Amino acid sequence: MHDKIKKSLARYKELISYATFGLGATLINMLAYWVLADILGIYFMLSNALAWGCAFTFAFVTNKLYVFGSKSFKGKAVVWEVVNFFLARIFTGILDMALMWLLVDFGDMEGLYAKIIANVVVIVVNYLESKFWVFKKKSS
Repeated sequence: MHDKIKKSLARYKELISYATFGLGATLINMLAYWVLADILGIYFMLSNALAWGCAFTFAFVTNKLYVFGSKSFKGKAVVWEVVNFFLARIFTGILDMALMWLLVDFGDMEGLYAKIIANVVVIVVNYLESKFWVFKKKSS
């Protein structure tokens, strides 16, 4: 039984790591949004953009090092990863902003509830972008 658990953990290590660090990024995003929008009273769209920036930084470092195991620290490789991660996250950042705008302004939904829905969609898209584009393993 112990070996089965170890094999399952090894098999799903990447997904488990992504979920764990993704939860961390989501919590950072949600906490930053809550502090900025609800406590400091900053306009919800600006709060959302700033919260995204905080989560982006955390996500890049953890995705590179712990989720997808990118070990290259050569200038060109890191720049490629940062630029492509940024482009991928800009896309999902725009998606996040659009979902917030639609759900809050047109759906008359509470900002925090809209943020939860937007995050679920963004997490799935972010994983697919990172796995198959940004940190794609090179064939040997």
